[in-house]
Amino acid sequence: MNMRINSCLMVLVIIASLTFVENAPGYGYRKGNGTKIKWEGENIRWRAASNSFPGGSSYRTALNRAISRWNQAPGEFHFKSVTWGDTNIERKNKQTEIWFSDTLGSGSATCYTWLKWRWGKATIKEADIALDVDVPWSTSTIQSNKDVAGSEVESYQGKAYGGNRRTFVTTALHEMGHAMGLQHENRRLNIMGSDTSHLHANNKRIRAYVGEDAGNGEVYLYGRTDTILKNDLSVSHWKFWKAGGTDNEYSQHIFTKIYHISTGNPVYSKWYEGVKRYRVKKGTTYHVQFTYENNGYYTQNGVNIGFYISKNRNITTLDERFATRTMNLTRNRPYTKKLTLTIPSNLTVTHGYWLGVIIDYTGSIQEFDEHNNAAYIPIEIIP
Repeated sequence: MNMRINSCLMVLVIIASLTFVENAPGYGYRKGNGTKIKWEGENIRWRAASNSFPGGSSYRTALNRAISRWNQAPGEFHFKSVTWGDTNIERKNKQTEIWFSDTLGSGSATCYTWLKWRWGKATIKEADIALDVDVPWSTSTIQSNKDVAGSEVESYQGKAYGGNRRTFVTTALHEMGHAMGLQHENRRLNIMGSDTSHLHANNKRIRAYVGEDAGNGEVYLYGRTDTILKNDLSVSHWKFWKAGGTDNEYSQHIFTKIYHISTGNPVYSKWYEGVKRYRVKKGTTYHVQFTYENNGYYTQNGVNIGFYISKNRNITTLDERFATRTMNLTRNRPYTKKLTLTIPSNLTVTHGYWLGVIIDYTGSIQEFDEHNNAAYIPIEIIP
C-alpha cells in the first residue's frame, strides 16, 4: 500500500512573520504577525475537476460525504455545495479547486494554501487540494472480512478492518482542515494526524469523521455555529499511540485495549478480521478501554454509557447490556478512558463475542449524528 503522507503548502504573496502555533487542547493553526491566519469569510465552495469527479461516480458521493462531515462540526465555517465539471484546473487561479493529479511531487494528497497580506495581516485567499491519482483509493464504507493488519504499525497505517486501500473521505477531511486553516497534529487522536486510522466502526461499516479536537480547532478559528442542533457525542475503539511516539508532524493511532487489573498489562490478543480480539475469562474483571468524544457545543454532564455483549459487530441497545457508567464530557480533547468491567458469567467458553459500548444509550441527548454512538472490541471466552 502506498502510504505517502499528506502535506500542506503555504504560499506567501508578501514575506512577513509567519509561525505555527500549537493550541493547548491539541489542534494547531497558523499565525502571522500575531494574528490567526484564516479566511476573511466563513465559507468556501469547492470546484471539482470534471475528469476527476465525473457524474455518477463514487468519488462525487465521497466528496459530498466529506463536506457534510465538516458542516456538522461545531464551528461556524461552512463548505457550500460543490461546483462540478471544472475544466480550468490550475493552482493560484483565484478558484478553490480539488482534483486528482499525476504530477504530485510527494504525499498522497496536498493542500496548497495561498495567502493575502494586507496591513500586516494574512488571510487565506485560495486553497487547492490535489490528490495522487496513483494511490489506491477507496470510497467504500463497507468493512472487509479479510485479515490484513497484523501489527500495531499496520493498523496505524490504515490496514485495519481488512482494508489495504487508502480511505478517500478521511484524506479529504484532513486536507479540508488545512484549507480552513488547521495544521498537522501529533499529540492527540485527530483527523489532522494520521487520518487513515481516524474512523468509527460498527455493523461492518466504517465511518470517517472530524472528531472533537479538530472541531474544537474550527471553533477557535471561526467561532461556534448557529445551527439548531449543537450536540454530538461519539465513541470509538481508536486511541492516540503514546508508545509509538509521533510520525513527524502526524499523530499515530492504534486500537484501544483490554487490560489485566493486577498487572496493568494488556490481555493476550490475536488479530481477527483486521482488529485485535482479546482472550478473557467469564466472571473476571478487567480494565476496558475506549475513546469518548464530545463533538458538539456544550459540556455534557452525567452522560449515560452502556456496555453490551453482542454475537456480531452490530452493537445496538437490543444486545445484552451488562454494565452502565456515567461520564462528564467537555468539548476539549478526545477522552481515552479505562473502565473497570466484569465479563458476564453466562457466556460460552471458546465462543467469540463483541464487547460493545454505546454512549448516551438512553437517547436523552438530541444529537446531530446518531451513527457514531457505538463501538466494540472483539473478545474470545477462554477457560
